[in-house]
Amino acid sequence: MKTIFVVFLSFFTFNSFASDIIGKSKIEKVKIFLTGAQIERTSKVSLKTGRNRVVLPDISAKLDEKSIQVRFQEEMKLMSVSTELDFSIFEGKEGKIGELNDSLKFVEGRIQDLNDVKSAIDSEKELLNKNKELGGNNSNLTVEEIEKAANFYRKRMEKINKELTDIRNQINGLNKKKWLLQSKLDVLNFKESTKSNQIIIILDSKKEQTVNLDIEYFVSGCGWEPNYNLSAKDLSGKITMEYKAKVFNDTGNDWENVEMILSTGNPNLSATFPELSPWYLNYQTYIQTKGKVASNKDRGEKNYYIPENNMNWDMVVVNNENKVREIQQEVQMNARYYDNIPKGGEQRQVFLGKKPNQTNVVYRTIEVSHLSTEFEIKESYTIPSDRNPYLVDIKEHELNCTFEYVAVPKMEKDAFLLAQIPGWESLDLIPGPTRVYFDGTYVGESWIDTRNVEDTLGLSFGRDSKIMVSRELLTEFSNKKVIGNNRKDSYTYEITVKNTRNNAIELDLHDQVPISQDSEISVVVDEISSANKEEETGILTWKVKLGPNESKKYRISFTLKYPKNKKVQVRSFRTISCPSF
Repeated sequence: MKTIFVVFLSFFTFNSFASDIIGKSKIEKVKIFLTGAQIERTSKVSLKTGRNRVVLPDISAKLDEKSIQVRFQEEMKLMSVSTELDFSIFEGKEGKIGELNDSLKFVEGRIQDLNDVKSAIDSEKELLNKNKELGGNNSNLTVEEIEKAANFYRKRMEKINKELTDIRNQINGLNKKKWLLQSKLDVLNFKESTKSNQIIIILDSKKEQTVNLDIEYFVSGCGWEPNYNLSAKDLSGKITMEYKAKVFNDTGNDWENVEMILSTGNPNLSATFPELSPWYLNYQTYIQTKGKVASNKDRGEKNYYIPENNMNWDMVVVNNENKVREIQQEVQMNARYYDNIPKGGEQRQVFLGKKPNQTNVVYRTIEVSHLSTEFEIKESYTIPSDRNPYLVDIKEHELNCTFEYVAVPKMEKDAFLLAQIPGWESLDLIPGPTRVYFDGTYVGESWIDTRNVEDTLGLSFGRDSKIMVSRELLTEFSNKKVIGNNRKDSYTYEITVKNTRNNAIELDLHDQVPISQDSEISVVVDEISSANKEEETGILTWKVKLGPNESKKYRISFTLKYPKNKKVQVRSFRTISCPSF
C-alpha cells in the first residue's frame, strides 16, 4: 500500500508541473565588477491559480545559484528558486545546430558512398591483377590475341587508377569539409553549453494573473579594466584625461543595449561586520618599475614612468570556467539526450570534453582602495559574449598640471617631458594603462600607479625632440699617462642642452662621476660645472632654465689613478641582438 502511495504521489507531482510556464527574460542592467558581474533580468509571465513552475531558459552556466534573488509586486508566494540544466539544447534538431548536423550527416553519407565505390573498384583491380598472366599454361595464343589482351588490360587499369584517384580526391575534400563542420559544431555546442542553465521559480498564486518578475544574480566570466587617454596640446599646463574601461563578456549571454555600472567593489562581500586591526605605520617601500626615471633627493622620490610604444593590454579578470566544465561532464554522462549529435572524425575534439581553442584572458593583480567606487555609464551599451574587449566611456576630466623636463644624456639623447598632476585623489583612479598624446601625436603607453603617490601624480609624456641634448668626450682635454707603477687617466665630457621651442623651459639634467670601490683606484673630480653632487652615488644634477632657442654647456672632468698592470673599464655597454652570417 505504501508503494502505491509513493507512485501516486510521484505521478501527481509530475502532472502538477506537466505544463511548465516558459518565460522570456531580458537583461536590463549589469553591474560589472573587476571580476564578475551582477545581472538584473526582467520577465513577464502569466500565472494560473495555484502552484506554477516558471522556467526561464538561456541563462549563463557561470551564474552563482546561491546569489539568485526574485522580486515582484503582485500578491503571490515564492516557494523556491533553483537552476536546472536544459538538455534539449544539445539535441540538435533545430536552428544552427540542426543545420550543421544535417550538413554533417549528408557529407558523411557521401563519404560512405564513395568508399563503397572505391571498395568495388579495388576488388576489380585485384581480380585483374590475379589474371594478368595471359592464358596461364596455354602457350597457343597468337601474337594478335596477346596484343589484344595487353591493350585491354592496360586501358582498363588506366581507367581504374583514374577513377580511384578521382575518388580519393573527392574523399579528401569531403573529409576537410567534414572536419570544418565538426569544428563549427563543437564551437556552437560549447557556446550553447555556456547558456544551458534554466532558472526554475515555483510560485503560488491565488488567482490567474500576469506578473512582472525581477531576477538578480551574480555571474563570473566577465570583468573590466581601467583604461586612460591623456593628451596635452602644449606646455600651457592643461591636460585632458579620458577615463575609459575595457569590458569583456564570456558569460554565454549577450548584453544587448543594457544599463551599465562599473564598480571597483568586491562582489563576494561578507554579511559579517568588519573588525579593525592595529594600524601600524612604517617607512614606505617604493615599488621599482621597469622604465622608471631614477629619482633623487631633490625630486622628493617622485615616480615617473616612461611610455612604452606598444598597444598590448592585459585584462584584469579571473577566468572561471569550473561551472561550465561541470555542466559539460553532466551532459556527457547523459548522452541519451543528444544521441543525434555526431561524434565521429579523427580530428574532432571530444564533444564538450575540451573547449574550442580560444585565447585565454590574462589577468594581473592590482591594489585598489578599500572604499569602492561605482561609475554609472550614461549611455546604453551592447557587449557580446565573445571574450573580446569593448571600450566604454566613463568620464572626461580637464586637469591642471605643471610640466618639466628630465634628461640623462649618458643614457639617452632625448629629453623627457614630465607632468605633475595635483589633486588626483578626487578622480577615483585605479591602476591601469594609459595612452599618452602630446601636440596631437601618440607618444606611447604608460601606466597610472596610485600606490606610491601622495598629493601629486607624476606621469611621463614621452620624448621631446625639440629639446636637444648631447654629451661628447673632449679628446683635447682627455689623456692617459703612465707615471711610475701607476696609470693616470683623465676624462672631460661636455654636455650641451638646447631649447628649440618658442617658450622657456625648466629641465633637470642628470649625469654622474665614478665612485671607487677599491683602495688601489682613486677618483679625483676636477670639474662639475656647479652641479649638485650626491657623494654616495656620484650622481650630478643641474637645474637648467632655458629661454626660447637658448643653449647651455656643462663640463664634467675627472681623473682616475690605478696600478698600470690593471685595467679599469670606464665606458658602459648595452646588450642587443644582431644577425650572424
